[in-house]
Amino acid sequence: MPFVSSAFLQYLIREARNMGGGVSMVVPRSKGRWEPLCAVYRRKFADAVEKALLAGRNKIDWLFNAAETRVIDQQELDQAGFSTSIFRNMNTPEELEQEQPRA
Repeated sequence: MPFVSSAFLQYLIREARNMGGGVSMVVPRSKGRWEPLCAVYRRKFADAVEKALLAGRNKIDWLFNAAETRVIDQQELDQAGFSTSIFRNMNTPEELEQEQPRA
């Protein structure tokens, strides 16, 4: 996710700190989809993940409803001035090059 800015990461960390120790994670939800690659997780979340993996649950999405989660929704992203395009994932150098502005 090369378009995620340090400002957005700082925003996530600030929200995690504001929520205190009860929240296991702060996760953006954009266009109806979770963005788990761009989230803040507390150590205690690792216990929930380990239990899920041992139970054969390999998708992370269900954990967002099972654990104490602070969701950064679309409206909040918009109000904070963050575009959903920051979540665009690039898998190859060629994909990244196609997204770069031409000089």
